[in-house]
Amino acid sequence: ENGVPTYEIPFGSQKRKQSQQEIPALKWADLSDEKRGLTLVNAEKYGHSCVDNTLRLTLIRSSYEPDPLPEIANHEIRFAVIPHIGPLEVPAAIRAGESFNSPMAVVSAPVQKGNLPAEKSFVECLTPNVFISAVKKAEDSEALVIRMFECEGKETAAKIRITDLVKPGSKAVETDVLERPLAKNSAKMDGDVLTVTVPAFGQATVKIG
Repeated sequence: ENGVPTYEIPFGSQKRKQSQQEIPALKWADLSDEKRGLTLVNAEKYGHSCVDNTLRLTLIRSSYEPDPLPEIANHEIRFAVIPHIGPLEVPAAIRAGESFNSPMAVVSAPVQKGNLPAEKSFVECLTPNVFISAVKKAEDSEALVIRMFECEGKETAAKIRITDLVKPGSKAVETDVLERPLAKNSAKMDGDVLTVTVPAFGQATVKIG
């Protein structure tokens, strides 16, 4: 009866009081107590409100100036409601939001032997409370850059397995968002596994090459 609403924000989440006021959220919002809860996952609809233990999603909000009828059209609205037992688990909500907004693509291909295993990840995060937000080529070299964030509010030694994207013996360097090396470097490679310390509710960027 005393549910706490939680809303996804960039690289994290924010608990708020129940309020009639509309609150923005990215891919999900959740209303939970210690025993149970509901996660509301959305696609491209960001206005939420929560009052009287009811979590609401605004489907259409229209302005009246300068165009008095700006939303007259066919609208496709996608959302999902996911019940759960126990309090909110933020990593599970993040995964649900990502899966709903970026579903697996199915591609038809001819029958072939292929040279890859049936299951493979080029970059795989092995730490449940850390999520990869970007994998890219470095701006000034051929090095690989990986960005990540921590979602549960605890400093974490994140482990990420990297397959076939970097050369054996590559070194890992922790950088700022402009890819400039930091004075303090917690990143290191052990075989194909990268380890780096991610601050509580913080981000880390690592250049490997």
